[in-house]
Amino acid sequence: MARPKEFEPSVALERAMEVFWRKGYEATSVQDLVQGMGISRASLYGTFGDKHSLFVSALDRYADSVGSELVRLLQAEGSPRDVLSNALQQVAGWHTGEREAPPGCFMTNAAMELCQRCPDTAARVRASVQRLTDAFEAVLARGQDAGEVTRAHSAADLARYLCGVVQGAVVMGKAGQGRGAIEPFVGVALASLAPQAGSCRP
Repeated sequence: MARPKEFEPSVALERAMEVFWRKGYEATSVQDLVQGMGISRASLYGTFGDKHSLFVSALDRYADSVGSELVRLLQAEGSPRDVLSNALQQVAGWHTGEREAPPGCFMTNAAMELCQRCPDTAARVRASVQRLTDAFEAVLARGQDAGEVTRAHSAADLARYLCGVVQGAVVMGKAGQGRGAIEPFVGVALASLAPQAGSCRP
């Protein structure tokens, strides 16, 4: 008869995600994970597989939880301009120590460390970026239809631009830049979306 698990796998995975998020993949040892997750090596391997498998599961966990927060904000009802403003202001706060989380973005950290040599990581990073791009594009298109967002560029191009702004804010926050630096940065991005006076573009 199999012995029941003495821990909650979802809690252990959340803890593993935080360890990888803080230390990165290479710098995280199995012992770091065992200590951070509060489980034995046997339980780690028996439930999650090897370190790589656990890391991939942690990325999936991040994408479904923390990584979905901005997408949910962009899917909110109301004025597209207000939705975009709220989302970008939240980004400014998230990366300046206003919530309990490791510095930076786990997905971005993983991209910088592993995308060139780990297909599993690269696939998840691409999916994450595409999901955010699609969410930006949808609200930007709504904004253009409502006359709240410039038509000087397509919604798709503006969406890619805002994804770059978000990544820039992530890097600034990880580098120790405060809200006083990041807020104006995202503010300029928001201002650039305003409809151009006298524009005759359709």
